[in-house]
Amino acid sequence: MSWSIDDRGDAYLTGHVPLVAITPVELDRILGAVLEYADSAFNALLRLGFGSSIKREWQWRVKRGESLANLAAFADFARRDDR
Repeated sequence: MSWSIDDRGDAYLTGHVPLVAITPVELDRILGAVLEYADSAFNALLRLGFGSSIKREWQWRVKRGESLANLAAFADFARRDDR
């Protein structure tokens, strides 16, 4: 499996498996791997695709005294521009 990004910035997780290798057990393993790869890269992909929006949202919430709880995973990233 590999990640790629097209010229519009869309991210893809692509993999190739020979059809003869697909069994119920192998399919379960493949789907588990896809889930793991997607979950483990989720925050990094959000930063790539929505980094400027995350930073603007963080700054807006700080300015208004709003909760940052659901942005906590991006604290180090978003806080860099706090003034």
